Amino acid sequence: MNISRRLPARAFTLAAASLSLALAFNADVHAQAMGYAAGATGGGSRTPVNVSTPEQMRTAIAAYSGSGGLVLNYTGTFNFASITDVCAQWQKPANVVEIKDKSDITILGANGSSANFGIFIVGNSQNVIVRNMTIGLLPGGEGADSITVEGRGTGRIPSRIWIDHNTIFASLTSCPGAGDASFDGGIDIKRGANRVTVSYNHIYNYQKVSLNGHSDSATEHNSARTTYYRNRFENVQSRLPLQRFGLSHMANNYFGNVSTSGINVRMGGVSLIEANYFENVANPVTSRDSSQIGYWDLRSNYVGAGITWTSGSSGTVNATNWQTTRAYPEALPYTLGIAAAAQVKCVVFATAGARTNLATTAPQCTGVAASIDLTARATGTDIGLTWTTSNLTTAAQEVYRDTDADPSGRTRIGTIGAAIRSFSDTTAATGTTYYYWIKNTTNGTVTNSNAASARR
Repeated sequence: MNISRRLPARAFTLAAASLSLALAFNADVHAQAMGYAAGATGGGSRTPVNVSTPEQMRTAIAAYSGSGGLVLNYTGTFNFASITDVCAQWQKPANVVEIKDKSDITILGANGSSANFGIFIVGNSQNVIVRNMTIGLLPGGEGADSITVEGRGTGRIPSRIWIDHNTIFASLTSCPGAGDASFDGGIDIKRGANRVTVSYNHIYNYQKVSLNGHSDSATEHNSARTTYYRNRFENVQSRLPLQRFGLSHMANNYFGNVSTSGINVRMGGVSLIEANYFENVANPVTSRDSSQIGYWDLRSNYVGAGITWTSGSSGTVNATNWQTTRAYPEALPYTLGIAAAAQVKCVVFATAGARTNLATTAPQCTGVAASIDLTARATGTDIGLTWTTSNLTTAAQEVYRDTDADPSGRTRIGTIGAAIRSFSDTTAATGTTYYYWIKNTTNGTVTNSNAASARR
């Protein structure tokens, strides 16, 4: 672990950049949420109130009746280079802006703005949107998540909350006395908060990215429904998210350089993990460190290089074979545009975070390299392979198999037609983990799939 106390280089970039605090975007700032938070409109088209400090933001929220609509344009800036010792931050008082029992609110960061305070959405707060904020290196340690969405008991549960296009960062510095709380959560969703969408955010240099369900006894979180869509999680340790109870839909997210664990589903929770991109990730899909395991429905994910696994404590279950452990138990009440998993890195790098003009499309990614996204699932009688292709006209397709992830020694077990997108391996022995590849050759150009593994 890095024990240097130097400020992250990107924080200097944020601080030193020439800031243009234009309040107008070339994107639709009144767009409605997608995913489980569909229908959230925040303050809608209300006349914006300009605020440049957390104190001004608190004053505006306090003066607001709590319904009917409030739009806050945040224009303030913070010089992150002024923090010369990141390990001093956790010992300072927390600085947060709280939206408590108030609804129909939008907080919109102006282009070039930046903040050194957190945003808490708590209690009976409905229809709240936070977009285009840059939040980093918060003071307060455990008392200062960058964004928190939290229930406060029966009848006081936040709902229809949209966290979109924000950049959130901290530091992976190991600070004496702070434990793992030098900086606390990036985006935490707790105590039953429901119908939440976390989309197009860029979170980096965080120890604990996103808690979803605050404890093993928090059964009120069984009703929680959360969508994570097209987020960029990079140079982080864990909690992507840490899900206890409830249901989540993880779609088109990028996971890169994750040192401890990725999606950790626990306490009977179920996650639909669809068309995500993983590279250089330890334990990308796992269930560990709780008294009950969780489950996952894996669909068409891209598994790149640098995937590692550890056994964890007693009872740990890892998705080493990339197999579904439980079908997602209900139909999604919405539809999303799902890019092919191999395109996700390009799309997310172009659109996630603040200062992207709230972009949701990346035309430059339509010409990315041809790809084959392969998934393997075991049954009692065979191992079934299914795959999708992107930017590829298929011709001669071949199926390869091996007992390890190194393709150099693989063996061809089938040749299939150009239009086929499935294959059944009935010769797979029970108790053996197999790795599979699809190889396509079109006019002499070879395209190989990712390695997909399964065990009968």
